[in-house]
Amino acid sequence: MSPEDIEKLQFSFGQMVPKKDLIAEKFYRRLFEVAPAVRPLFKGPIDQQGNKLVLSLKQIILSLKQPNDLMSFLSKLAKRHVDYGAEPAHYAVVGEVLLWTFQDVMGDDFTPELKDLWGAAYGVISDAMIKASAQHSL
Repeated sequence: MSPEDIEKLQFSFGQMVPKKDLIAEKFYRRLFEVAPAVRPLFKGPIDQQGNKLVLSLKQIILSLKQPNDLMSFLSKLAKRHVDYGAEPAHYAVVGEVLLWTFQDVMGDDFTPELKDLWGAAYGVISDAMIKASAQHSL
C-alpha cells in the first residue's frame, strides 16, 4: 500500500469519525441480518461493541505507516476474537458488511477508488488476523 493510499484511507476515516455512532449501528444491524449466527458472539451492549469497532478501526488506520505496530495490534485483536468464538469464515462477511456500511453512510463520497482501497486494506487486516488466530488456537 502506497503512502498516498494510506493518506486516502486516513482522510476518509477522518470523514467518517463524526458519523461513528451511525456506522456502528448500521454495521451491527446489517451484520446480524446477513449472518444471524454470529449474534451470540456479542455478549455486551451493541453500543459498547460499536465503540470498540470504531476504536479498533482508528488504531488500525493510525498504524498503517508502522507495520510492526499494526501487526502487533492485529495479533492481540485476533487473540481476543478467538476467545469470543470468531472463526476464519466470519472475516469475509465482516469485510462485506463493513464496506456496505461505509458506502451506505458516506454515499457518493465513498468512491469506487475508496471502496477498492478499503477492500484491499481489509484483506490485509483479515489475512493477518486469521493467521494470528491460527497461532492462538494451537
